[in-house]
Amino acid sequence: MRGTLRKKKLKSGKISLYIDYYPPVWNPQTKQYTRREFLNLHLHAVPATDLEKQENKLYTEIAEKIYIKRMKSLMLEENNIFNKDVLEGDFFIYAENFIRGKQKTKVDTTHYETAIKYLKKWKGAHLKFRHIDEKFLEKFKEYLLTTTSLKSKHTKLNQNSAASYYDKLALIVQSAFLDKYLSEDYTQRVPPVSVM
Repeated sequence: MRGTLRKKKLKSGKISLYIDYYPPVWNPQTKQYTRREFLNLHLHAVPATDLEKQENKLYTEIAEKIYIKRMKSLMLEENNIFNKDVLEGDFFIYAENFIRGKQKTKVDTTHYETAIKYLKKWKGAHLKFRHIDEKFLEKFKEYLLTTTSLKSKHTKLNQNSAASYYDKLALIVQSAFLDKYLSEDYTQRVPPVSVM
């Protein structure tokens, strides 16, 4: 497995920086193999000012750091060593991509989406993978069993609905484990919410 940091001239005249992988690498977000990862970093082909020269230097340094990080990640993966860097990723971005993938296969994702709404109501707009473990899942279960419905602040969430929302979150967590965003499948040690 190897990758090379490369440049591509754009129609705008700027130069785009990207990583060229050989052989292609699996992208768990898009669920497909890819040869190129564009870094959204653009250099001035002919820097005319000191500022443009500084920008070129800065963007090149950022691209090199990303490249080194990617190569480290691939090396760890090849040797079956868990890459702890992924734990800083945003679980909600992963969940949204997971749900989009389900929608493409015509699966009804209403309960998945509602599960994420309850999770955001409980934890806020951002959640890192490193916060997810069995204690987290147990506490989310407790939250679902004691919170009110999203539709009415005066109505307690039905237990069967709580069970369905927990199950949907558990499926996303299991997928994150399979995609190597988590070092363990924590759902295995947490029993589901019982159905009435």
